[in-house]
Amino acid sequence: MEEKSQWADELRELIPIPCRDRPFVCDGPPEKCDVVVIGENPGTEMKNDWWRFWDDKSFDLGKFERAYIEARRLANRRRPIGPARLRLNRLRFNGLRCLETNVFRNEQLGGAGDGVSNEEFLRTFIDHSHLPELKAVIVHGNVARAEWRRLGLPLAAGIQIHFMVHFSRRVSYSDIDEVSRRIQNASR
Repeated sequence: MEEKSQWADELRELIPIPCRDRPFVCDGPPEKCDVVVIGENPGTEMKNDWWRFWDDKSFDLGKFERAYIEARRLANRRRPIGPARLRLNRLRFNGLRCLETNVFRNEQLGGAGDGVSNEEFLRTFIDHSHLPELKAVIVHGNVARAEWRRLGLPLAAGIQIHFMVHFSRRVSYSDIDEVSRRIQNASR
């Protein structure tokens, strides 16, 4: 029988129930992730309770992505998957196990501004004890970079940090492939 994630109890203390924000997304148990990707804020508003994708063992990325595509359809978005999510999926396609999060955990239609800070989550979970397989952190976008620097989060020796422009159409798949190669080729 699969036991619960080492994160389960802490998440229940940290994330409100219900939670209409998006503190993080991953594929399976978060402690198996080897890359943390930090953006500004979720770009697609979803009405779902975040807890519907988490079962104390792992995060159900497939269930999340189906709800995400449906939310975009209901909002009459032009494409079923946004440019940032396409780039996140490209990282996964390249073999990286990504924990995606943002400095603000709620969507901010219209861009930067007053968001629900994700600082407590970042301070609690961006460390080697929570992410024993962590190889790299990717911070994308100016707002995320400024917030990362403001927080001054310590990384264990050997953890790479990559600052990139926002994962919009300006970041090519070859850029994503290159950062993926650098992460995979690094030795810790």
